[in-house]
Amino acid sequence: MENSRRFFTFYLTQNDEALSLQRATDEIKIIDNLILSEMDYHSINLLQTITTLTRQTNEKICQVYRTFMNMYKKMENEFFTFNDFNGNEAVLYTDKGQIFIPNCIQISKIEIIEKTEKCYEDFSALITANNQSISVFLTNDLILKQTGTLRSCENKKHNLHLPRLRRILSKNGQNSFLEDESKFIHLRFNL
Repeated sequence: MENSRRFFTFYLTQNDEALSLQRATDEIKIIDNLILSEMDYHSINLLQTITTLTRQTNEKICQVYRTFMNMYKKMENEFFTFNDFNGNEAVLYTDKGQIFIPNCIQISKIEIIEKTEKCYEDFSALITANNQSISVFLTNDLILKQTGTLRSCENKKHNLHLPRLRRILSKNGQNSFLEDESKFIHLRFNL
């Protein structure tokens, strides 16, 4: 009996055109190269998809920032904090459709005024800066501003958490006072 090898051809398609394709006679390395080429193609395709998605995401984030800036422009005489792409915080001021970067100064001392003649939305305080005492108002965003907004003197209680001091600044009508934060129940939310 003659020693011969028999090759069987199996086709994974039922398309008649595929049956007329020439069979590979070269070494198996060609198939390896084709597989690598296909992997390279998929890698480049994946990289292009990631780049496109990143660009689209950045454009959406910019649109959100523009929307917020347009909303802030509509505010009158307001301070607000703003974070850039790197997480850097900035304090901005808006008035009459324009947004400004306020001048900040080094403060050596802050003293809360415990009783005021009138009722204000924010907490009255006295700061020392450049060896001068200045009356200011502390907002809920922990921003000091020179003018305060008058409000009704109803006995509405208002609290402001001061995490670095582990204290709560409380206001009841015309009276303000510091309390230990342990007196309050804290709810934490994971965002």
